[in-house]
Amino acid sequence: MKLKICGIRSFKDVELLNRFKPDFAGFIFYPPSFRYINKETALKLRKQLDPKIKSVGVYVDESPELIKDYYDSGIFDIAQLHGKEDPSMIEDLKTYGLTVIKSFRITDKDSFLGLKDYDPDYFLFDVFSKKAVGGSGESFDWGLLKNQEINKPFFLAGGVGVDNLPEALKTDAFAVDLSSSVETDGKKDENKIKEIMEFFKNEV
Repeated sequence: MKLKICGIRSFKDVELLNRFKPDFAGFIFYPPSFRYINKETALKLRKQLDPKIKSVGVYVDESPELIKDYYDSGIFDIAQLHGKEDPSMIEDLKTYGLTVIKSFRITDKDSFLGLKDYDPDYFLFDVFSKKAVGGSGESFDWGLLKNQEINKPFFLAGGVGVDNLPEALKTDAFAVDLSSSVETDGKKDENKIKEIMEFFKNEV
């Protein structure tokens, strides 16, 4: 299982990731999020990020033209779509050359019915929350993943942390996506990231 740490906002965050080396780093390009960063900041952070760590640009109902522009600028390796994007947009982005993660916000087993209409490179399953589009720190019932026809590797998000990582390992997820669980007062916490990475080193 691989590890993505999302919501990277500062050079300190990048320094922590370069030291502990998760597989993916997420930049949030959704203005309502307090983890949002602009294009200029993202470019500076990406230049400092270890190239072995894949960067992910997270968007919510953004235009494909803007996503392509950021991709062409070298800001990210993978586009994560976290809104109500339709299948044709994913097809367009993939034809352009992007690797795409499509997020689904899960409430019950019927939340998976729309998967058959999409053809991303990866899915991401997060909890449905009225408080936030993502990064809420809440989890959905991972038991809902059982007996689902999921024909793509998937990221597991929503309240994943060191306490429930053993359960996350049982879901057949390709990767786990962490944000709030490795933060203190809204900022990335070195000790929490270290604890997660030690778990991965010993258990995964």
